[in-house]
Amino acid sequence: MCSYGVKYNAVGMLNTDWGDYGHINHPVMSIPGVIYGAEFSWNQKELTFEELNRRISKVEYRDSSENLLSIVDKLGVLSEFGWWRAVKYKETMADGDVQSALQFTLDDDKKKESARENNKKQPLLAQELAGCMKYLDTDTREDVGAYLTASEGMRIFNEIGLVVSGEEYTKEQLLALADALEHWYWHFKNLWRSVSRESELYQITDVICWYADELRTRAGLEK
Repeated sequence: MCSYGVKYNAVGMLNTDWGDYGHINHPVMSIPGVIYGAEFSWNQKELTFEELNRRISKVEYRDSSENLLSIVDKLGVLSEFGWWRAVKYKETMADGDVQSALQFTLDDDKKKESARENNKKQPLLAQELAGCMKYLDTDTREDVGAYLTASEGMRIFNEIGLVVSGEEYTKEQLLALADALEHWYWHFKNLWRSVSRESELYQITDVICWYADELRTRAGLEK
């Protein structure tokens, strides 16, 4: 895109950060994207993605191992039943349109298998990411916590995606998943409030509570 700007004499580049359905991502996660945009806007010689991540890890996060963002990149693609799907499924179901809601589930075997495989990878990558903390400057170590919280949320929602897509779960598994979701959200809210005002947190809370209720309803409990 920036090469076209140079070619056609653009006056500048607008680098923005958008978040739909409550902008659930922590602000820390916007930093690499802003740096990517700056790099491509200022320099016509394009770096490889791997080299750019290495430099950002070293300069922005003061990571002497220079591996932080490469691990984050691997974690970032593990979400199969992501926030967009989760919100669309919940809203469509709340409207009573069960048939239309199916399009937002993991509606084929490939997606389901991807969710299962990604959830096997998540704990190992999270452990690898946590191991990076010893290489970071003390001022940037807390940023890793935001990424770890996000990765755990992705794992939980992948599991929820399998549930709403028809996978067989026992009553005990459904109740345990509802508990895990609420415990994760307690940590998420603390993280949110450490850097932001309430803002759209109430909308995110509505989605989380709906899924916790849905899991318990599927387990046979009344709301």
